[in-house]
Amino acid sequence: MSGDASYSAHKFSGDIVLYLDNIDISADSSVKNTEYNFNGTIESSAVTAGGEISFNITDSFSWDLGCLYEYTDYITYGYTYTKNSIRAGIVTVPVNNLFMIFGASGGRDSDKISSTSFDAGLTVKLFEHVKLSAAYMFSADFISSESISSSGGRRSSSSSKSTDTEITHTGNVAVSLYF
Repeated sequence: MSGDASYSAHKFSGDIVLYLDNIDISADSSVKNTEYNFNGTIESSAVTAGGEISFNITDSFSWDLGCLYEYTDYITYGYTYTKNSIRAGIVTVPVNNLFMIFGASGGRDSDKISSTSFDAGLTVKLFEHVKLSAAYMFSADFISSESISSSGGRRSSSSSKSTDTEITHTGNVAVSLYF
């Protein structure tokens, strides 16, 4: 073992946005190839593609709907992972310099794990070049499994299904300077 290790990644991404009177339509995609070398080589390739449509109802309220497709090929292990998800949300500006977002999303992956998330965020412009932001997300993953058992002497079997739920909470607070 020589102790040599390396990492390389190449990412290409792009997006396009079409601004109409009261509707914004966007699409984005990325491709990333990664290679790790540490006591062997681990290669993966990831592709993401998404789209969103946003409706500007008034100057202080809009709602959006988006979808995301994720594909990762773990080449070294012969395993591919995919996930499809959708998100609906709103953006509101109740008073000048205060922005609020709320959303809900759901999806399912190739491992048959269903997920749902709820998010909320707040941005306050404190001064001309300073803003304070806070965000929170509640997520739940629903992991279904099925077990089949059979008895030794008789040709009978039974199956049972169960669903485990994993809950996560994430949040952040940030102060931003922008010019």
